[in-house]
Amino acid sequence: MPTVHHCKPKHEKHSYSSSSSSSSEDEEELIRLQEKKLRKYQEKVNKIEILEDKVKHNEKKDKKVEKKVETLEDNVECKLKKWRLKYRTVVKRLRKVKCLMVNGCDAYGSFYSVISQTVQPNNSFIFEYVLNMLNFTFVPGSSDITVLRDGIYTFNLTVQLDQPSQVAIFLNNLPQLETVTASNSGTHIVTLHQLLSLKKNDVVSFRNYISSVAITTSLPATGTIQHSQNLDFTLYRIAPLPESCCVVPCLNENAWCDFESEDSKCSDYESKSESCSETDTEKSHSSKFCKEEKKDCDKKKKKHRNKY
Repeated sequence: MPTVHHCKPKHEKHSYSSSSSSSSEDEEELIRLQEKKLRKYQEKVNKIEILEDKVKHNEKKDKKVEKKVETLEDNVECKLKKWRLKYRTVVKRLRKVKCLMVNGCDAYGSFYSVISQTVQPNNSFIFEYVLNMLNFTFVPGSSDITVLRDGIYTFNLTVQLDQPSQVAIFLNNLPQLETVTASNSGTHIVTLHQLLSLKKNDVVSFRNYISSVAITTSLPATGTIQHSQNLDFTLYRIAPLPESCCVVPCLNENAWCDFESEDSKCSDYESKSESCSETDTEKSHSSKFCKEEKKDCDKKKKKHRNKY
């Protein structure tokens, strides 16, 4: 018998080849997708690493900025301490120089009387009371006022009299002609305003100056106030004498730390008051404090230079 060959049909062969090609394409596409995913993942990782580097860099910058801020704060504190010390030292120096009158007027007084008194020519008026007196010597019920500070003084005087009169300020028993004043009016109220230069231990008085007769101060007017004034004399120091005007204090090498000695020629220490004087312990304390502050500031500056 003849042999029979069983052959597959042609369309079956084609279907097998097409299925194999489609499977290979699917595999390739899967591989491409995986590679794409890997690339994206790698990109994200790279971005994260870059961000981490930036964060570290910024942290380093922040630390540097913090250090700079700390050093600047230290320098500012140091400067503030120095300026505080300078201000305190300047104020103390200015207070020592009495002619600058930093603490205000240092010589003043108000002297007055309420009784009626008759004063002969060239005799002095009597002041019964004194009010707010500083750096004058005066005994209530007397006529002489002793000056304890050199300087320019302003005089303000008002007196009520019963008759025409001529009066003047006397200085060391000598009339000051620039203060002579008189009244011939019906009211007989005499006022005097003048500036005079006085020196320490000068004696000031107010007198009836070559009037033709004795003059009498008026009785206080009758009213609710029993003791009204008929004689009022006020004087106070407004400036140092021009010829002894103070000079700027001498400065030492460490001007802000070392105070001047008490025998300095640039200041009027003779008229120094106890309230403004500085003890030796205070001087040593202030100079030590200043030196310590300088050392601290120098150390901080050196550290700052070494760091940057």
